[in-house]
Amino acid sequence: MSDMFGHSTPRPYFDDPYTTAFEATVLDARRDTRGMWLALEASYFYPTGGGQECDLGTLGRAAVVDVEEDAAGRVWHRVEGDAPGVSTRVPATIDPVRRRGNRQQHTGQHVLSQAFERVLGAFTVSSRLGEFEGTIDLERSDLAWDDVERVEEAANQVVFEDRPVQSIVVSPDELGGYALRKPPKVDGPVRLIVVPEWDVSPCGGTHCTRTGEIGPIKVRRWEKWNGGVRVEFVCGLRALADYQDRTRAMVDAALRQHTSDREVLGLLERAAGERVALAKQLKRLGEQLAIVEAEAWALVRGAIAGAAVGAG
Repeated sequence: MSDMFGHSTPRPYFDDPYTTAFEATVLDARRDTRGMWLALEASYFYPTGGGQECDLGTLGRAAVVDVEEDAAGRVWHRVEGDAPGVSTRVPATIDPVRRRGNRQQHTGQHVLSQAFERVLGAFTVSSRLGEFEGTIDLERSDLAWDDVERVEEAANQVVFEDRPVQSIVVSPDELGGYALRKPPKVDGPVRLIVVPEWDVSPCGGTHCTRTGEIGPIKVRRWEKWNGGVRVEFVCGLRALADYQDRTRAMVDAALRQHTSDREVLGLLERAAGERVALAKQLKRLGEQLAIVEAEAWALVRGAIAGAAVGAG
């Protein structure tokens, strides 16, 4: 039986994105070149899709290493190890750290995309959530740090206000009542993620229920990409981990150079400039040495030739 979205596997994480341990009944099994796949009666596991990585975890004693949705809307879990048989009821667990990270990243992406649109008029063409960082492709030719800082301030203000994040299902006839940031990619009923007075987007991913849970939203870098700009960002615990890594690297570099972390960049730039200057000087000295050696060998050869003539 399919749900109202045409999924043959129910998606309880739509309304409950926090459950990471549950009892599951195995309905079906199949094997392909990648391994053994199991379908469950109801699954809290999120399958890869919509730019979001799948959940990982366990089914019984077997590790769940991939989750995919087939063309019929059925969710399959690829397992490694001692796979349970069909009709078996087993304990299931979802990696809670990965789930929380994906939840923070995905909700943060919605808030950040809207901030780029409101502050800079830069529309999100596509987005992707990776194992650690996420990316947003913008319809914009370039960015500057001042632009990015204004966008970050707007996005994080929404986080600080701890607004509710609503998951609602609407019919196609009701869509006209919502200011969608992007059109839905499915026909029929649509699940919307709503941040009141900020963003409304069709989405099937796992999300926070309040913006405060997102934690800090930070842009790491950007580059020109396919005529636009690709922005790399991190949220929540991943943003904290990124900040810790960068701070440690900066402070350690400063200590080794006996300077402050705020001055280490200038010192390194000066050192790089000196290295370039030394390389150029070394090249010039090498060229001069080659000329002197060539002249010396010419004199030696001339002397040898003169001595040979005199001896004759």
